[in-house]
Amino acid sequence: MKGSRDKYSDLEDDESYLSFFTRHTNKKDYSTFISAYNHLTDFCKKNEISVDEIGDAEATDFCLYLKREVCGSGRQDCSQEQAEVYVSKLSQLFSWMVSETEYLDWEPFEDVIDEEHFEYDERDDKPLEIPLNDLRQHVQNAMRPLELMIVLILLKTGLRRGELVDLDMVDVNLDHPISRFMPSPRREIADFPDSLYVDSTKQNSKEKSFREIPIDEELKSALVWYLKMRPPSSESPEPLLVDLDNQSGSYSRLGNGHGGVFYRFQRWAKRECLWDPNSNRKNIHPHWCRHWFTTVMRVNVNESDILMGTPRDYVKGLRGDTDDDVIETYSHHWESLRDPGDPAWREIYEDAMPSLLTNPENTDIEAREPWKTLERKTPDEIIELQLDG
Repeated sequence: MKGSRDKYSDLEDDESYLSFFTRHTNKKDYSTFISAYNHLTDFCKKNEISVDEIGDAEATDFCLYLKREVCGSGRQDCSQEQAEVYVSKLSQLFSWMVSETEYLDWEPFEDVIDEEHFEYDERDDKPLEIPLNDLRQHVQNAMRPLELMIVLILLKTGLRRGELVDLDMVDVNLDHPISRFMPSPRREIADFPDSLYVDSTKQNSKEKSFREIPIDEELKSALVWYLKMRPPSSESPEPLLVDLDNQSGSYSRLGNGHGGVFYRFQRWAKRECLWDPNSNRKNIHPHWCRHWFTTVMRVNVNESDILMGTPRDYVKGLRGDTDDDVIETYSHHWESLRDPGDPAWREIYEDAMPSLLTNPENTDIEAREPWKTLERKTPDEIIELQLDG
């Protein structure tokens, strides 16, 4: 996994990679990166592994290590909130190495950030960084088909980046004439039109995260538009996203590393001034879309429509969280509990997911329910607005 030193023109002799990285990032974050990396190396020593051997399981174990052995040791300098910051910094560090270097080809911390290993009171009050109407404009400014599809799918589905890379044509079922030119959808979604399926046995996907996700009319229209121009691929099974910039005539799956999903997402974000290399807090990245999806659904889902559990449980089912059995429960047993007039599983999703390709700020629903503009509010404010509506 390690690349050539020629890749880093000013890498000094015997300099650690972290020292090199911190010379090229915001200086105020230096101590945080150092602390995060030191905790990581301590964890690796205890488990007798190297940093470049860390995968999903090791990343999860590292979070538990921070929570139990670092935060739980009574040290005042490491709260659970600070521990989550450490994991976030490591995710940024590894993402940078994946996209800009050949040192690593996999970012193991992206998926564990949102698994809620850490608990603290301020979690629900974190603001969204981009107002909905501003985000709409940024999405609509996407200049290339793959840029638009990557951003739109991530925002509309909450997929992990690896899950997006792993999507095949058979994982998508569209109720549209274009389906005649697509492979037959896999059996799990054969009876569920306008949906996609996450198969967590695939190479880049998280284990035990199988699920069906609805496709709303907006994403459906975008997928049809993309599929009309998508060239055939020689791979089997056929990938959904292929590298349209490949001039060789052999179109292969769009990957996860350099030149792939992360690179194209970052290119769009930089052009939209959403990526500042000198300020990590101002950046958005593929996993930011998963945070956005979570916030949108939790804010917009009406609790009275939920037949089992809470809106939080419903969103966990859509996200593919693997800490309990919510995926199986919500995706397979919802319809059996419905009475006449109760909303379907996908109807709740469609009602909660806002438009990103149109600007409906003057429509009746947003005038009637201003909380759907997604200006982040506290839970009490959301409840008050819902009651007033």
